[in-house]
Parts: sequence; C-alpha cells; structure tokens
Amino acid sequence: MTGEIIAVFAVLTFVVSNVLFRRTEPHASPSFINFFRTAIGTLTFIIIAVVLGIFTYIFLLPWILWFMLF
Repeated sequence: MTGEIIAVFAVLTFVVSNVLFRRTEPHASPSFINFFRTAIGTLTFIIIAVVLGIFTYIFLLPWILWFMLF
C-alpha cells in the first residue's frame, strides 16, 4: 500500500511541475527546467519517505543492487 501512495504522489508532483514550468518555459532554458523538476521530485520522495517512516529502508538494499543502479 505504501508503494501505491508514493506512486500517486510522484505522479501528482510531476503533473504540478509540468503546470508550473509551462508558464516559465519562455523565460528559462530546458536544462534549468529539468534541474528543478529533478530537485522537486527528489525532495518530494525524501519528504514522503520520512513522513511514512520508510526512509531508513532505502539503505537496507543489498550492495549489489546499489552497484547495479549506478
């Protein structure tokens, strides 16, 4: 159930960031917009993980999985 909640919040965050950056598109470069989208998504993920109390579980992943991700 926690995964579904995080997925819904991730989609909502992406939609809100699209709406915000459509208004600033003529004034900002695509890299600047992508930087802030990534920052908003990362901060949202961390905040939701902390609020739900699952932030520490992120670090319980096996080292081989971390190696494969990077």
